[in-house]
Amino acid sequence: MLTIFATTDLHSTIHEMILQEDRLEELIEIREGTAEEGFQFSIHEGKISLPIFWDNSLPPYLFPQSIAFSPENLLALIFHFLENDPKAWQYAEGGELAMAIENQNRLKYGFPIEKLPVGNESYENLHNLGVIHHYSTQKPEPVTANYSLAIEKAPNDDYAAFSLKELATYELDRGNLSQAEAYLEKGLEKSLSEQATFALKFLLGKVWMQMLQVPYDQELLSKVKGIIWEGVNFFEKSANKGQLGLLLLDATHIANISESYSEALGYISRAISIFEEEGYQELVGSAILRKGTLLYTWAQNGNPQFYKSAVEAYQKALQIFSKEVHPDVFADIHHNLAVLYAEIPSDPKRKSIWAGVSSASFQEALEFYTKQAYPYQYGSICNNYGNALIKFPKAVHSDNYEKAIQYYNEALSVRTADQFPYERAISLLNYLEASWSVGNDPDPEVFNYMRFEDMLEKAKEVKELVTDASMIEEANRHLQNLEELRSVSNYSGHA
Repeated sequence: MLTIFATTDLHSTIHEMILQEDRLEELIEIREGTAEEGFQFSIHEGKISLPIFWDNSLPPYLFPQSIAFSPENLLALIFHFLENDPKAWQYAEGGELAMAIENQNRLKYGFPIEKLPVGNESYENLHNLGVIHHYSTQKPEPVTANYSLAIEKAPNDDYAAFSLKELATYELDRGNLSQAEAYLEKGLEKSLSEQATFALKFLLGKVWMQMLQVPYDQELLSKVKGIIWEGVNFFEKSANKGQLGLLLLDATHIANISESYSEALGYISRAISIFEEEGYQELVGSAILRKGTLLYTWAQNGNPQFYKSAVEAYQKALQIFSKEVHPDVFADIHHNLAVLYAEIPSDPKRKSIWAGVSSASFQEALEFYTKQAYPYQYGSICNNYGNALIKFPKAVHSDNYEKAIQYYNEALSVRTADQFPYERAISLLNYLEASWSVGNDPDPEVFNYMRFEDMLEKAKEVKELVTDASMIEEANRHLQNLEELRSVSNYSGHA
């Protein structure tokens, strides 16, 4: 339903214009007042004006500030917001309004912009040039320059905040978190409408969430919790349930890292309900994935009863993210399932079944995340596959430890010392742990000196790669055990 706000004397005129199109009046509500948000606009003193779309429901491309009130312009806008753009273009018939409709749609569907706004350096032209370079050409200099000029020329503080919000989003996209934070905090010093205030705060919360790193800064964590809770209370009162659902996802993450698992489960369950009610199917899938991760984390922290619930959540997500349409997400889900299947508590008879489905899911993940195309993800999956193999029941026709070492070697082939030192150290330690279970007989007659030298080299490498005290301690433990093995076996190889 689209709402048009106008004085009572214009209602019949507007209604007559709408009647030009069969049954269009069923989708339109005409009311007194002024448009404030969402899919609505105002007609006043012969002009059509649109509100700022603070909720990100459309690309942030601005329409002309004052559009002449005519049947053609009115119907063009109505059909555009009803997503019937062939009819919208039919009524717009070229000009500034037609360009705005076309450019907003191109941004919405990821097509390059062919027609740049030209003419005077009005606020909306400068803002729109910033948007085009931000989302279409990705040229950094005109993005910052045009947004900055737009902020200076904005007709009021709310419009300045709208351009500043996009400038901060641009810096956030580039990873310049401190700069994005500075812009938003400066914007919040102004006297803004409630919608503008919470749009900036919503984005500031996103910036702060990306700033959170282990070990978590408790002051920053408290600030994030506060701003999320403000947003939840604000969006509870608004018609925009989608934004409320997104904030509840953020609340889930913060509660999860704070180890408040039952609180996090409440947030995520509510977010899923909102997305289902609003028909946001992919957001439903993303929220279910979050739920699976939450339940898995909860299970790992002393609550094994949640392993099966985590599996059920991931399996439900597979029904939404198909291999054909979302191959990357499909592979990620199988990776998560593979790890879960390997860890789920079970009686010995069923353990072999879980091992089989775990291996199948690892292979499914590796089918997409190949060594050549996705080396980082490939290394992660291979490392975790090695970890899983060690947990599997003893195989009849193969040695799980030997197979695990093969996968650790695959992980090490892409987790290079220069690119991924920390991840490489993890795989080296996993490799060393598995190696103790494969042919380390101290009997001099059968002593495997090649494996010994290999383990010695890898333990020393860990100490060169990281400064983490626990990892260095583990490497030293392996070195001490190797020296004891050398002594017992009388091996005189080089140290």
